[in-house]
Amino acid sequence: RVVHPFAYNADFVFAGGRCYSSNGKIFDPHTGEIFGGFYSVDIKMILPDLASNRLFTAEETNKGLVIKAQDLITLATIGTITIPNVPENPGWLQRWGTDGLAFRADGKFFLIRDKIVGNTPPVVTNITPGQGYRGNQVVITGKDFTDTYSLKFNGFDANFTVNSDTQITTTVPLNATTGPISISSVGGKTETAPFTVLDRLLSVGDVNVIEGSSGTSNLSFTVNLSEASTAAVSFRFKTADGTATAGQDYTAVDSVITIAAGATTALVNVPILGDTTKELDEAFTVQLSEPVNSVLGDANATGTIVEDDVPTLSIADASVVEGASGTQELVFTVTLAEAGLQPVTFKYATANSTAKAGEDYGAKSSTGTIAAGQLSTTIAVVVNGDTLPETDEFFNLNLTEIKGAILKRSSAVGTITNDDATPTISVNSVTVPEGNSGTTDATFQVTLSTASSQSVTVKFATANGTAVAGNDFTAQNGTLTFGPGETTKAIVVKIKGDTLDEDDEQFGLKLTDPINATLLVGQGSAKITDNDAAPTVSINSVSGIETAKNLVFTVALSAPSAKPVKVAYITANGTAKAKLDYLATTGEL
Repeated sequence: RVVHPFAYNADFVFAGGRCYSSNGKIFDPHTGEIFGGFYSVDIKMILPDLASNRLFTAEETNKGLVIKAQDLITLATIGTITIPNVPENPGWLQRWGTDGLAFRADGKFFLIRDKIVGNTPPVVTNITPGQGYRGNQVVITGKDFTDTYSLKFNGFDANFTVNSDTQITTTVPLNATTGPISISSVGGKTETAPFTVLDRLLSVGDVNVIEGSSGTSNLSFTVNLSEASTAAVSFRFKTADGTATAGQDYTAVDSVITIAAGATTALVNVPILGDTTKELDEAFTVQLSEPVNSVLGDANATGTIVEDDVPTLSIADASVVEGASGTQELVFTVTLAEAGLQPVTFKYATANSTAKAGEDYGAKSSTGTIAAGQLSTTIAVVVNGDTLPETDEFFNLNLTEIKGAILKRSSAVGTITNDDATPTISVNSVTVPEGNSGTTDATFQVTLSTASSQSVTVKFATANGTAVAGNDFTAQNGTLTFGPGETTKAIVVKIKGDTLDEDDEQFGLKLTDPINATLLVGQGSAKITDNDAAPTVSINSVSGIETAKNLVFTVALSAPSAKPVKVAYITANGTAKAKLDYLATTGEL
């Protein structure tokens, strides 16, 4: 069979019409004739080539396989190449048709193209990617790659495939380190810029688990690999005593763990032995070592066995009177059901409810501790005093991250008790001229005795008096709202003007249902003063024949009036005499 130019195992090779066997004999495959071979058992191989008038020699040296071309007659050297790192004990050298030379070594045939004279090393123009993990594929582009026989990452041999004279595909060796890629061919050797070999880091983190009262539970460590590998990754996982003792508190583990190719995590369980003994939290350590296809990152971790035979922890509600100025302290008490063998720690933080941090109280957060053997501790929160009437206000104090105890009550309410008097509401009375037409405003002022920090509302409605809604004014009703800090509001009632002489009139404004305040003056009144002149009274003159029974006089007002008008009348003699000519009369209209 014909041997591929790049190191395939073979037993014989065809060239120039003859078959060259691996035992150094040369024979014609058609006639079976055996010819003398150009075979050297050990070190040196010689091949005279009459066609090219050359003498080719191949010799092992400490630098590699040195192949020399000489003039067959004069023995003048025409060219020399050195092939480093070829298999030991090359077996024979031969002419490969018109293409070049072939040699055999350790059961492999190698073809050397005819570049002994004027040879050029490979040229690299690009490496993709420029960095990568062990086991990743890398594509190298350039030229003169055909006769490549060796490719190394910083001195470590790599498997590769010559796709063409301009492209090689290779895989980063699992033992590679950062450094240049070297490519060797019959034309020479080329080194590239450093290729960065990325490390797959193994890391493990701290974990904890509740001890339990009996049996076993697992404390699970997750070992992370920073990047999936094309090959399996392994490492040794080993526990070591700390305050926890193997066999008494946990079961020791010393194992080689494998992360399968393509995976990035491994879960390692350490059995924890439960008990009912009151004791401190205990811990042991784990260490990663002996990594394969990876390197160690954070290789140490702590496993903590959290004691669960511990007292309960709770926090109680608290309150304080606000005060008119300055600050007061609202003190919360955090209590254990029973004293513990170890300190109990917790974090705490205030949280707004109806009371606001910075306005009503000072926000606070920190870490609290109840010492071993103690039952309680206190937390003081500053409360700001003021003179604003308001409802009682509230905020919360929350406990988190409890260590050394079991949380029974995690949140308490802090009450800021208001000590400022509730404001009172008053409404005034007003007087307004009626006017002859259109409308005039009667404006009532509703006032709070003091500003409040909360909204104050009160309902209002007009009420008829001598003035009647619809005739004399426009009825009003609704709800009045004072925003925080406001002390005065106005209610406007429209008064209807007319030209009718009438008495002064009045109506009322009543306040009801106050919220966040009380009524001090809940009834106001409006007096409508009449500005119309009283009408004049006149009587006419009449005449009649003596035989008439009555003379009728007409008494008239100059304008209508809204109030009764009275006028007295009496007859008086003129040329006509009472009793003789008429009957005297008197009265009141």
